[in-house]
Amino acid sequence: MLRRLALLLACTIRWLPASAAGDSRAFDIDHFQLAVTSEQFLGAEGALTMAPWGFRIGVGLNLTLDPLLVDTTLRTRALIEQRALGNLFGAFALGSRILIGLDLPIALGQKGSDIDGNPGLGDLRLVGRIDVWRNATSTLAATTAVRVPTGSTNRFLGEGAVVVEPRIVVAYRHGMLGAALNLGARFRSTRQFVDLEVGNELFGVLALAIHPRPYIGFIAELHADTPLSSKILSTANSPIEALAGVTAHWEGVGATAAAGLGLIEGYGNPKFRFLLTFTYEKERPLLVAPLTRPPPPKKMEIKKEEKRPEPPPKPTEPERVEVDPAEPDVQVTGDLVELADPIFFDTDHKRIRSRFMPELEQLARAINKRSWIKTLWIGGHADATGPREWNQQLSEQRAEQVAKFLVSHGVSPDRVHALGYGDSKPWFSNAQIEGRAKNRRVVFLIEKAQAVESASPNTKERP
Repeated sequence: MLRRLALLLACTIRWLPASAAGDSRAFDIDHFQLAVTSEQFLGAEGALTMAPWGFRIGVGLNLTLDPLLVDTTLRTRALIEQRALGNLFGAFALGSRILIGLDLPIALGQKGSDIDGNPGLGDLRLVGRIDVWRNATSTLAATTAVRVPTGSTNRFLGEGAVVVEPRIVVAYRHGMLGAALNLGARFRSTRQFVDLEVGNELFGVLALAIHPRPYIGFIAELHADTPLSSKILSTANSPIEALAGVTAHWEGVGATAAAGLGLIEGYGNPKFRFLLTFTYEKERPLLVAPLTRPPPPKKMEIKKEEKRPEPPPKPTEPERVEVDPAEPDVQVTGDLVELADPIFFDTDHKRIRSRFMPELEQLARAINKRSWIKTLWIGGHADATGPREWNQQLSEQRAEQVAKFLVSHGVSPDRVHALGYGDSKPWFSNAQIEGRAKNRRVVFLIEKAQAVESASPNTKERP
């Protein structure tokens, strides 16, 4: 008799809802987290594309179907059939290598058996990032996310304790192609829910992006998780999800739409996911002069009947070349500033490659030392691929980025002017790849404080 009662009690507990004794809903069922420190991908952190001291804010909508399945003795049932989750997120760049961000999930509603469908907060996620190493195409970064227990612990929205998620980011970006690999861990206290044991986890994200144009791109990602326990790689605790989407950016505004499928029915792995985000990115305010061309030289009116004697010819002297040992990569020749390694840009990008930054720092010091330099004109250029209007805008943005860099390293904003020439002044033929690469450049011209006439840089630039 006692054995029968014990068996009946065990079966009853098996069928009790999750709020019964021994079960804990204090965990977030969704493994997917929006990327905060980079806009390259959906949930994968990629190369840091934000300008120094810029910021980004955004909103997101995350719709999932069957994100939580529970195995019973007879069948598998969906404890949560539908969930609508919103996100408020933002990030701020502390210089060129450090970034901080936050992400606040908000449950807009959910539907399922024995689940509260009212709106509620999730756990606030704070993210810190530092770029350990990078060059023109590759990035190695470390991020750490800390979840603060602000979410509801009885609706699978909050952990009820602090959760730490360190992550290593390896990213590649060249031209229209981008790729990233994220490997990380999730450290939290262990809790039991029906047939699930939720605790420390390992996770990985593999992402690929193609941007045929700078304002549109296509993204694909693969997400995988597994517990750090004896149940490693078990199906119920090791979800795998694939996502694909399209992203668009224009004038600081971005939009992304994506859809995903759960490849393995692990917990928190929905059968279907729809994701929509909108972002706005603001760069540091432009402290240099606006994009204006210098005024043309004034022409002196000479009456026809007057004849003025011609001035004697000036003796021809070689142009004076100035090179400071403290700035060996900067050479000032007449009204032209030349760098040992000319500043070139990637296709359809305005970002300054890290390899050129030491040279630009030398240029800033050289300008600050030479008080006789009244104005440094920065001329931006583009190759002939793409619409002419876009090339003009891109060349202006490249000149502005260099101007911002110099101002951030001590050059007075009044002494820096940015110009954009589009694709109108190629150095080399645009028919070859090498020629187009050298046409994506900036050049530097100086206006002397003692100059008698102010000629436009258009007439002084190299052919």
